[in-house]
Amino acid sequence: DTFGMLRVTRLGDPADPPMVFLHDVGMNAEMAFETFLNFCALKDTPGTNVFAACHYLVEMPGHEFGAKEPEANAPWYTLDDIVNNLLVVIDHFSIKRPIGMGLGAGANLLIRLALLHPSLFRALLLVSPTLKKPSLPLALQTRFAAAYLERTGTNLAPPGNNLARWFSADAVELNADLVEKFATDAMRIRPRAAARFAWAFACREDLEGRVREMPMECKVMVAA
Repeated sequence: DTFGMLRVTRLGDPADPPMVFLHDVGMNAEMAFETFLNFCALKDTPGTNVFAACHYLVEMPGHEFGAKEPEANAPWYTLDDIVNNLLVVIDHFSIKRPIGMGLGAGANLLIRLALLHPSLFRALLLVSPTLKKPSLPLALQTRFAAAYLERTGTNLAPPGNNLARWFSADAVELNADLVEKFATDAMRIRPRAAARFAWAFACREDLEGRVREMPMECKVMVAA
């Protein structure tokens, strides 16, 4: 696509029930779902009862570790642009009735897909989903930081600035090593790539009214 390719990693047997994973702003699929996938790997261990599935991990343009930094004049995109590309991914892999698992902005994208195609998903697992549009100060702050980065190449956002969204104060205290790893890994995401996804998320519209008017047909589990 003109704004960059979605990177898809498929893990497991395509004959198994499919699961589609979408990560949050400031991270990638490896950061978001590594622990979950390590647990799923226990399905072949005697005495465990883990749901066998084929996992499709989707990463936003330029978010995989080792990705090239986007050009300074690379196109910006919206969440709806990503939704359209996700539909291409689902069609390309012939994914039928998947379970969707999304974190933060990824959960928002899954909701958009389900509203657009109510029968697309078998179920949704939404972690910290955001239906409301951002506050004006937050939207302006994110847009200004992204525009400044584009013009100067300098990231105004401190490394790992999303940690407060991902970890509670208690979790930070109890899981210091994990938090430090997330902060380090967040610095490995290419700044211009991260800025474009953050910009798209900061420009989101309110979804609450649409969800109330057209409830989704699939089962939904939400974890705040």
